[in-house]
Amino acid sequence: MEKGKDPKIEYTLGNIKVHRGQVNEASVDENPSPSDIIIQQVGSTTLTATATATAHNTEEFTWSITKSATPTVWNLFNGDLGTSQYTVSVVKSQGTTDKAFIEGEVCVTNAGVSPTEDLQINLDIQIQPNTSVLTGVPVDVSSYPIIPAGETHCYPYSVIIPSGSVMPGATYKVTANVTIMNHAGHEGTPFGPSPSDTTVMPDQQTIVNDTIHVTDDGSSYTFSDSAMLSYSVKYQCPDDAGTHTNTAVIEETGQSASATVTVNCYALQVSKDVNTALIRTYNWDITKTADKSNITLSTGQSLPVNYTVTVSETSVDSGWAVSGNITVHNPAPIDAVINSITDIISPNIAATAACGVSFPYTLAAGGTLNCTYSANLPNGDERTNTATAILQNFDYGFNGTSVPDGTTEFIGTATINFSNATITEVNKCVTVEDTLQGILGNLCVGVDNLPKTFVYTRQIGPFATCGEFEVTNTASVINDEGSVLAHDEWTVHVHIPCRGLMFRMVNSSI
Repeated sequence: MEKGKDPKIEYTLGNIKVHRGQVNEASVDENPSPSDIIIQQVGSTTLTATATATAHNTEEFTWSITKSATPTVWNLFNGDLGTSQYTVSVVKSQGTTDKAFIEGEVCVTNAGVSPTEDLQINLDIQIQPNTSVLTGVPVDVSSYPIIPAGETHCYPYSVIIPSGSVMPGATYKVTANVTIMNHAGHEGTPFGPSPSDTTVMPDQQTIVNDTIHVTDDGSSYTFSDSAMLSYSVKYQCPDDAGTHTNTAVIEETGQSASATVTVNCYALQVSKDVNTALIRTYNWDITKTADKSNITLSTGQSLPVNYTVTVSETSVDSGWAVSGNITVHNPAPIDAVINSITDIISPNIAATAACGVSFPYTLAAGGTLNCTYSANLPNGDERTNTATAILQNFDYGFNGTSVPDGTTEFIGTATINFSNATITEVNKCVTVEDTLQGILGNLCVGVDNLPKTFVYTRQIGPFATCGEFEVTNTASVINDEGSVLAHDEWTVHVHIPCRGLMFRMVNSSI
């Protein structure tokens, strides 16, 4: 056996545990004498307890406390400030109230091996030698209703002595009857120790709460008479949104009073849409060729020439523009003063915004302001369009006053891209004409397959006289307004010899 330990020898007989309390450190007597045997039912325990008592003889001032706030509700825009005034009032009683009481504590130790069951403490108070004052006054054990084995817990109490039993200079005895339902040897019935203490009721009364201290919002105030104090708290949106409960407490009595201020924060709702537009101009090109450029004929003779006309187009975009609507909604139950509305397109292109009102403009509670905007852009790059409503903020006083205090911007954004732009098409459809052949055809981008080739044959000649001649043929692309957008020509040089009937023909193909 390890030296210095206090071992126990335990025997279990049914639900009875038999153990020897103290064993010699050097040896264990396997046959202990009856005086060394403790018989304890499993689940039972034993208690020890002490009690203290101190008497007080007082005359006490009573106080009441109230607290209010003005205003109790703030409806503010983000950036606004509102000041509420809190008022604390304390009222002191005209006279005092006699109050005699005894206070102390009962400390209970669980000296056994099992937790306590149904712990109860009841006080009996008497004036010595044997005048009963109070009996069966319960002590609150709810803070620690079960004491584990081997632990001690103390329970405070305070008992007011009835006025008819207040005897200055007399000795009062307080007996604490501590019981549990599982005390060894008394299982199933309330049993336990009854410690006591005595105290003398003071001859002179002590004045209580002639002066009080009130703590409120981190500050402490001293009152010796009925009084009222006020202080202000400033709230700002959006940081202080929510409910703010402010409590004043009398330190000496624990009495308290509260006032609540609710701060509702609102933001203007700015939204916008985007309509993009551009101009797409089709640039047409025409090429004309033939299989002959020089021929020799005799008078009265003609020769066929095969012409080819090819028409193609390319397009170029310009006139990029954006327009749309800006909507500013006021969701708050208060009016909003709007200083201006601007619309900026990245990186720093100012759009023209028109709202049909003069600024500063007062937007009524729940109201909506509708504006339009437009801007020309240098290209079709994707951009961000930001509409900004600048709100005038105010600092509101608890008495209804207001002072302008800065501004807050509320924005709405939209992305500008030209993937779904409204396209104004210029020279989309054209007519192809030829000075010799006439109208070759009508072409439209998106309808006809381009490039488009026209092929035709024309007879060159006959000529009545000999000499040098040129036959020039021009093909043109003409828009709906009759303007020539492109043209190309081909010239055939004709040589007619003036001697004999012999002719020479020169073929030239391009």
